[in-house]
Amino acid sequence: MNKLAFLLLGILLTSSSGQKSELDDIRLVIFFSVDQMSPHLLNQYEPLYTGGFRWLIDHSIQFTNTHYEHGYTATGPGHFVMASGQHPGPNGILGNYWYDRELKHTVSCVEDTVSKVVGYEGDARSYRQINTNTIGDWLKNRHPDSKVYSVAGKDRSAAMMGGKHADLALYYNWRGSFITSSYYIDALPEWLIKYNKKLNAVSYRDSLWTRSLPFEVYDRYAHEDFLEGESDRYHSEPYSPVFPIGFDADASDKDVVEGFFGFPWMDRATIDLAKVIVHEEGLGQDKNPDILFVGLSATDAIVHDYGPNSHEAMDAMLKIDRCLKNLISTVEDVVGLENVFFVLTSDHGGLALPEYRQKMGLPGGRISRPERKTAIQDVFILLEKHYGSSNFVVNDGLGFYYDLGRMREMDIKKTDVDTIIRESVEKVTGIARVLTKDEIFSSHSGDTVLARLKNSFHPVKSPDLWILQKKYWVTKYPHGTGHGTPYDYDTHVPLLFSKAGQKKTIVSRKIMMVDIAPTIAAMLGINIPKGIDGVPITEMQK
Repeated sequence: MNKLAFLLLGILLTSSSGQKSELDDIRLVIFFSVDQMSPHLLNQYEPLYTGGFRWLIDHSIQFTNTHYEHGYTATGPGHFVMASGQHPGPNGILGNYWYDRELKHTVSCVEDTVSKVVGYEGDARSYRQINTNTIGDWLKNRHPDSKVYSVAGKDRSAAMMGGKHADLALYYNWRGSFITSSYYIDALPEWLIKYNKKLNAVSYRDSLWTRSLPFEVYDRYAHEDFLEGESDRYHSEPYSPVFPIGFDADASDKDVVEGFFGFPWMDRATIDLAKVIVHEEGLGQDKNPDILFVGLSATDAIVHDYGPNSHEAMDAMLKIDRCLKNLISTVEDVVGLENVFFVLTSDHGGLALPEYRQKMGLPGGRISRPERKTAIQDVFILLEKHYGSSNFVVNDGLGFYYDLGRMREMDIKKTDVDTIIRESVEKVTGIARVLTKDEIFSSHSGDTVLARLKNSFHPVKSPDLWILQKKYWVTKYPHGTGHGTPYDYDTHVPLLFSKAGQKKTIVSRKIMMVDIAPTIAAMLGINIPKGIDGVPITEMQK
C-alpha cells in the first residue's frame, strides 16, 4: 500500500475524524449495485419477493426520488459516482469507453496498460488512471486495517466500486472465470482458484433458463412473453424470444462462456463468490469496518435484450431475490446482521422496449442504425468535398472529435464543420439535436438536460459535438432497449439503506446519487474529502 498516497489524501480531508459514528457497531458495509435496475424493476415485483430483496426493503430507509445528475448514463460513470461522490465528466470519466485523442483509439474507463492479468486470460483492469478517491479509500485512510473488496460481472463495475486502494477487485473475463489484475495482487488466492474450477461455466451448455414461478404469475405482472422488439438468444431457429432459454445446439465453448454472462447464472455466481469472500477474507470480524461491493451485471444484459417489463427481467429479479437471501443468511451467521449495513442501488435506469411503449399508447421509437450510418457517411463525403480531406474528424459512438491543430493548418472554421455535421445528422429520425461542447459548457442549471450533459463532459477529453437522441428513443436496433440519456427514466434509480431493526421508511424528496458515498462516510464516522459534489443525506444522520 502506498503510504505517501494516504498521507496526501489525509491532507485533503476535512477534520471530522474522531466524531462519534451514527453506527458505531457497524463492522461491515455491503453495497449492492444491480445493473440497469430502474425503480420499476424493484417496485413492480415487490409483492413477489420473499428473500433478500424482501429483507432489504422491509428493513430500509428507501429514497424513491433518487437521480444521477450526469447526462451519459452508463455503467462506468454510474459506479464511479456511487463510490466517489463526484460527477464523472470533470474527473475524465466520459462513459464506458471513449476516443482518446492522444492515443488515437478507443479506451476503457478502467484501462490499465501497466498491469497484467493474474493467473488467467483476459483484460487487466483497475482504477489506476483515475485521480480521485472513493469511499473505500476514505475508509482505509481512517482505518488502515479495514478491508475493501469488490466483485462484479463487469470489470468497470468492480474497479470503479473498489477504488484506488481496494484489497481486491474481481470481474468476469468472458472466458469462464473471475479474474483480477496485478494492480491488486501478484498471486491468486487459493479460494479463487477453487471457486473458478467449481464454477465451470462451460458446463452450462445444456442448461435452460426457466421460470421460477407459474406462467400465469408472469402474465399478471409483466407483458406477454412473446413481444416484438425483444432479442432472441437462439440464432439458429425462427424468431421466438420466449422461455425456456439456452444455447444453440451448435454453440462453441467460446459461445457458452461468453453467453453465460447474459443469464441469471452470472449474478448467482457473483453472489456466491461474494459469500466466499466474506468467509475466506474474514470480513466484519474486528473493530475496523470493512466494505464489500457486489455488482450484479447480468441484469443489464437481460434488460437490454428483453426490456424491464418482460418475463425475463421479472424472473431475473426473482432469482436475485433468492440468491441474496442466501448471502444475507451467510452474513448473519458469520458477522451478525446487527453489525452489517446494506446499500442497494443501481448504476443507471432504463427505458421500456419502444414496441411496448407504442402498444401502450406512449411515445417511443428506435433510431435506425442504417439511417444513422448513412448520415455519418454523408458527413465524411461532404467534408471530403469541401476540404479535400476528412481526416481531421473522428466519429466514435455519439461523439465527433476534431483535430483542431490540423483544422488550423487547413484554415478550416470549426463552426463550418459543426454545420455540416448538424445538417446531416439532425435529419435522422429520433435525433433531437447535435450539441457543441461550448453549448453544453455554457448551459445553466435551469436546463436539466444540458446541465446533466455538462456533468458528463470534460473540457479537454470530451468530443466537440454530441448527438442527443429524442426522449423515449433508443439507439438499440433492431431489438432490445437501452439507456445513456440525460432523461429522467435513465437517471432515476432505487436507493435503499438497510439494517437489522430499521423500520421501513419511505422518503420522497429528491436525492442525488453523489450523496451516497459521503452519507456512508458520515455514518461510519470517517473523513469526507473537501470538494466532492455530494453531501451526507440528512435523513440518514438522525
